[in-house]
Amino acid sequence: MAERNKSSDDLKTAVATFMDRADKIVAHPLAGTHSTIKIVVTQDPESGTETAKLDRNLLPEEQWVYLATLMRSVIFLEQESISFNVLTNRIEREHEELRGRLKAGREGLKAWKKHVFVYSGLIGEAKVPLPEGKTAIQQVNFGPPGVSPSGVDLEMLSPDYEYADAYLNAQVWHSDNAKARMYQAAGEDQKQHYRKCAEIRVISAIDIVAQLRQWILDARTDGWDL
Repeated sequence: MAERNKSSDDLKTAVATFMDRADKIVAHPLAGTHSTIKIVVTQDPESGTETAKLDRNLLPEEQWVYLATLMRSVIFLEQESISFNVLTNRIEREHEELRGRLKAGREGLKAWKKHVFVYSGLIGEAKVPLPEGKTAIQQVNFGPPGVSPSGVDLEMLSPDYEYADAYLNAQVWHSDNAKARMYQAAGEDQKQHYRKCAEIRVISAIDIVAQLRQWILDARTDGWDL
């Protein structure tokens, strides 16, 4: 192997640690799946009246919390030796010929953090409240990311990453008091939303880990000492 391809012992240790975790992540039963939310519509056969209910379709936590633990230092922390940005920058710093090769991956991680899978928030009371005992039809609209088909101001809503971060740091990894207080003050339905957002983020991050893992495998095949 050419000397120019040699990595420092510290870098090789970090890469090996990342790969140990990445192997377990891509082998997990949830790899290749998506976290979903359901809208369940039921109809009264006599009156024809339809009712809709949001089903967050929560997975058992034991199915994804282990993944969250493996991912914490890679995806959700920014200063760890095996965090995505630190590790990829270090690979490029030690190997001049590889500089810029992992920039797209870092940009992908940045875009993933900014991307909103689910918005949540209070959009205010009805302009004209219904009389007591009266009901009205509600409409749920779906559209491309970052677009509100119903005209709701997205600035009024909170992205799922904020809820996921709060839940993971209050209920999974450790108990951040400020975030735990926020979570404990929420109603039961909102607590389910916190948990669903964490589930969504963990499962959707599997692909990010898998892509870096495959890049390293390909680089090793090309003779790089990683």
